[in-house]
Amino acid sequence: MQPQILHIYSHVIWRVILGKNFRSEVVDIFEQYSATLIPAMKRLKAQRPMMARITASFSSEVRHVNAQLDRATAFFTPIFEQCAQAFEQGLASSSVDNDWFEELIRMAPPEKRRDYKYLTNILIGFAFTFVFSPGPSTTQVVYEFAFRHDYIDLVLDEAHTVLGERSETWSFTRDSLRKLSLLDSFCKETHKHHPTAASNLMKKIHKTQTLPNGIVLPAGTIFEVVMTAAHLSNSNFQSPAEWNGRRYHDLRQRMSPTATGSNKYDWGSATRDDVNFGYASHMCPGRWAGCSIAKMFLIKLLARYQIRPEDGETERYKDLHSGQYSSLN
Repeated sequence: MQPQILHIYSHVIWRVILGKNFRSEVVDIFEQYSATLIPAMKRLKAQRPMMARITASFSSEVRHVNAQLDRATAFFTPIFEQCAQAFEQGLASSSVDNDWFEELIRMAPPEKRRDYKYLTNILIGFAFTFVFSPGPSTTQVVYEFAFRHDYIDLVLDEAHTVLGERSETWSFTRDSLRKLSLLDSFCKETHKHHPTAASNLMKKIHKTQTLPNGIVLPAGTIFEVVMTAAHLSNSNFQSPAEWNGRRYHDLRQRMSPTATGSNKYDWGSATRDDVNFGYASHMCPGRWAGCSIAKMFLIKLLARYQIRPEDGETERYKDLHSGQYSSLN
């Protein structure tokens, strides 16, 4: 399921970024790049910095990643070239008429505006974030719907009210996505019970501190927030450990839409009650975009396909745990 979702997200993101310049070749380059980069990075990060550099210099995986980056650079160079020429001529936009490429040229340091490999690396980084950040969470939500059929009709009824009766003509805006309150609540509750990591917000104490309750944290202490403790033992919610797909929808209905903090129960919010997207200065900057992408995909999926578990499966698939990380089964 997850590879299929990531493949769809890759197509969608590159169509958005490239517009009329989209070619399926870009998706192939991106998927080869990503499929090699992720395991290579995990192996290198597990080594000491000096050993990682030596390993990387002899790694066939690293060479393959660089080869895909070169392919992408060759594809994007003509587009970047037109944008760079327009910028140097003082034109408001180029003949490419692509905000992504034009903004990258404008924002790049002067000495990097003609370094198209550097700019390609940044562009692929954007796409990588938008594809792989929401991918695992989206898959978890699909699994949840497969075993909670009673919610599907409720979510679709709301979608038909907000977006129209014919799913073929649905179009999305920021406002309409926010009005899909039941879907948003379902996603947020699923994310709460199935976080991508067992812990978050790791901190290291550099100077010995004494907390108000008398506990001393010596210098060098590393602490982090355990996700299940933060989310499933939260006294601010009724029966927090019990799965309730309507929880945040119902809480949202009790608030005035114009009240301060009225979006605190939205899936993309990063609050003390939900640290899946970090908190305070450590909030994920792309969380709203990721949630929006996931919700557009999910509501279209529910409208067009029957979601059900594999034959004979009666219990929701268990997550796999490895060290700090949780992954899909």
